[in-house]
Amino acid sequence: MLHLLIYATAVSRLHADLAIVRLNKAGIAMSQISILHPPFSRPNSALWLDGSAEFSLSGGESVLVSGFLRSWLRGSANADGADSLSDKLFDLGLVRGQSNQIEESLLERRVVVAIAEWDESKLPAIFDCLQCVGAEHVRQATIDRPLANAAACRPRIRPAFSPIAQALAIGGMVA
Repeated sequence: MLHLLIYATAVSRLHADLAIVRLNKAGIAMSQISILHPPFSRPNSALWLDGSAEFSLSGGESVLVSGFLRSWLRGSANADGADSLSDKLFDLGLVRGQSNQIEESLLERRVVVAIAEWDESKLPAIFDCLQCVGAEHVRQATIDRPLANAAACRPRIRPAFSPIAQALAIGGMVA
């Protein structure tokens, strides 16, 4: 299943927190959001996401990844486990320039906010939220993930009626 990955560089930890709050208020589920940051630049919103994992940059510096990207990046590890963050992002489908740009932002002690989205109609709201907080280097990439991982970040929608009740109401069927 193809997904869009929208990512941007936040100028500070506060800007990253504001972006997360705005995205959530715009209807983006927390399970669709990730934060990549140096250990000493952790925004408070990293605690709201589903755990953190440590990854290495090409130069050996470590960074933390919170949210859905944590498990996606772990799943893209080489057999020897020696891939850098840039290599792992490349494996997900980002072009080399995009993955290198994310590493450069992290080396500049900035926070990167990433959003996984499969519904293109939500893109204007996402870009508007990122623009409102002054995010830089806002980019979009198409990535291909297995359906099992995609379901983990999809918000759950509960039908108003059960499928049987809907069939009865629509088709007039009698059970």
